Amino acid sequence: MKAVILAGGKSTRLQSNVHVGPKPLRMLNGRPIIDYVLEGVSAIVEPRDVVIVVGYMGQALIDYLGDAYTYVWQREQYGAGYGTGYAARCAQQGLQGYQGPVYVGYGDSPLIRSQTIEQMAGEMGNGVSGVVLTNVVPEGMTIPPYGRILRNPDGSLCRIVEERNATPDELKVREVNVGPVVFDAALLWEACAHISDQNAQGEYLLTDVPGVLVEMGKTVALWPHAEVDELLGVNTPEDLAACEAVLRARG
Repeated sequence: MKAVILAGGKSTRLQSNVHVGPKPLRMLNGRPIIDYVLEGVSAIVEPRDVVIVVGYMGQALIDYLGDAYTYVWQREQYGAGYGTGYAARCAQQGLQGYQGPVYVGYGDSPLIRSQTIEQMAGEMGNGVSGVVLTNVVPEGMTIPPYGRILRNPDGSLCRIVEERNATPDELKVREVNVGPVVFDAALLWEACAHISDQNAQGEYLLTDVPGVLVEMGKTVALWPHAEVDELLGVNTPEDLAACEAVLRARG
């Protein structure tokens, strides 16, 4: 098993007089965000099998983490034609020749539990080419601005639609994409070559990959067992405070 962590973001909303640097190095409950992300991933892979995609002030992240990991640069980060799908494509440079499952996570999602990652990875095989982590948002709770999971009549995945691209009916769907995924590496690169930036964001979106795989006749499983607190990522100071509260509660 290999892992890819997309960690090239800047996050203007998190820059301040106490932090100017890559988002993954923002302090969270006394430690950089990236520490929590990599601790979760360590449940399934050794550091030597983790590829970290770096971008904004990426050298600072490399200097902090050291040479235990493999790094790939995402030189272009903003504007039309980029996005999470583009970042994932960059990771291919660090996985040349690898044929097997790869976990793809985000450098700003510190609350994903190691057991959740293990359970997702365990769904691979037996004809399954990908696994998407989801959560069915409880009634009474505001649906976060995440991609909605659209299922076929038989319950299988149809595709993921990001909130900005969703119709009013699709926005009512309570099952959301949490973010982390597991794919067969070769199929991930093949699908990435077929995603489009013709959307409201003008970007290549990693969330389009599962739908492309389904169109290719592949099976993408849904793992709808994420805990509610695992939905939290860090994009704003408010998110940072919420994640700190969760980490303190976890002990």
